[in-house]
Amino acid sequence: MESGKKWQIVFDPGTKGQQMAFRGEHAHAIDAKGRTSLPAKFREVLQAAKESSLIITLDPYAACLTAYPLPEWQRFEQRLERRKESHPEQADAVLHLKQVVVARAHEVEIDGMGRVLIPPTLRDYAHLDKEVVWVGQVQTIQLWSQDRWQKAQAIAQKKILEAPVAAALRSLL
Repeated sequence: MESGKKWQIVFDPGTKGQQMAFRGEHAHAIDAKGRTSLPAKFREVLQAAKESSLIITLDPYAACLTAYPLPEWQRFEQRLERRKESHPEQADAVLHLKQVVVARAHEVEIDGMGRVLIPPTLRDYAHLDKEVVWVGQVQTIQLWSQDRWQKAQAIAQKKILEAPVAAALRSLL
């Protein structure tokens, strides 16, 4: 990987069972209309998978948005339905999650210039203004305001060093 690069992709369409993977972070501007460029490497992953749009919704657990390739979004929706069926006692929780996440989801097309249009309600939720950061999360992509991303990084860095969390995560590295 070239020096200074902060992201990379992994996708080999010739490998059966290999899923698209988004990694790294990349800062981009967002214009007054809410258009921002998807990082080129992320577009390459989507193009290799023949995907030309993303489902973008709010992340109820973080101050950001989450972008799903359509197949990953469909898996998420299936998990919700299975959870409701296999754990009837969680039906209300699943309903609330749908009301927050699914109800606010928007399918956005990637235009010919590699941009996506973030709907105003989602921009407001995530405080997206001027500079945004696209963050690969393997199967999904997060979209953060620059300020909120820096704060989230500082918190995450501290959390992964805490004894119980560090012990659990160390085995993953």
